[in-house]
Parts: sequence; C-alpha cells; structure tokens
Amino acid sequence: MLRDEDGVPIGRLLIAFTFEPVEAAIFQGLRYASAAGVLTLLPVIVFSILWVHKMLKPLSQGVSVLEGVAQGDLSHHLDIHDKDETGRISIALNKAIDEMHLALEKIKLAGEREKTQAEALRVKVDNILKVVEAASKGDLTQEIKIPGDDAVGMLAKGVGVFFFKPKREH
Repeated sequence: MLRDEDGVPIGRLLIAFTFEPVEAAIFQGLRYASAAGVLTLLPVIVFSILWVHKMLKPLSQGVSVLEGVAQGDLSHHLDIHDKDETGRISIALNKAIDEMHLALEKIKLAGEREKTQAEALRVKVDNILKVVEAASKGDLTQEIKIPGDDAVGMLAKGVGVFFFKPKREH
C-alpha cells in the first residue's frame, strides 16, 4: 500500500519478478563448474592410467623373468634402468641370475672333473684287479703299471712289491 504524507492510502504497488534469469544463471554456473571438473579430472585420470601402466609393465617383465628362472632358464634379464625401487629390483634380480648362472657353471665343471677322476680311478682299479686275478691263477709274471703318487698308485706299488718279484735283467 502506498500512502501520502498524511498516511492516507493512495494506491497499491505491486512488484513482480521472475526466477527464469536466476535459474538460467544457476544452470550456466553448473555447466561451467561441470566443464571445469571434467577438464581438471581428465588429466588426472590420464596421468593415473599412465602411471599405473609404468608401474605394472616392469612388474610384468619381472614376473616373466622369474617364471623363467623357476623353470631353469637363466638366459633372460630385466632391461629396466629406472632409478626407483623398480630399477633397484631389476639390478638385484639380474645380479642374482648372473650369480646362479656362474654357480651352475662351477658345479658343471666340478662334476666333469669328478667324472674324469672317477674314470681314471676305475681304470687304475681295473688294472690292479687284472693283475691280482692273474696272480690268483698262479701267474706271478704280471706287473702293475699304475703311475702316480695318489692312494691307488701307492697301493699298486705296495701290492707289486709284496706279491710279485721284480723282473731281472739278464
């Protein structure tokens, strides 16, 4: 109600407004906020995917190499040169593989050496047994010919001196 200076009503004032511009402004603000959120979140998602891939790829390589090692294949190494823990794991695993390979080579050489020594011992023992067998049949003319200062060589010399007469030259 509108009143004059004496307080007498002189009319009515009606103020009306619509919420459409306010609603439009609110929706525009929501669109901007949503776009800003997507534009901010998109790089974070891409970065996260790339980071996870960077972490999983070396782990996958490591698992492949370890599976090969578990099956006795020491021919593969990790090719990771990062300075982080993954790189340190790679260096340690490669060193462990190299050390296992070296140890296996030493074992193989020792086995071959043992095999050669066992074969030489077998030949020496066979020679002693042939002479002893001949002696058991009465043939004391056989001579034990086993060179060496090892235990079997010393045994052969002792048996030869004890049982058999040395040959005399005429």
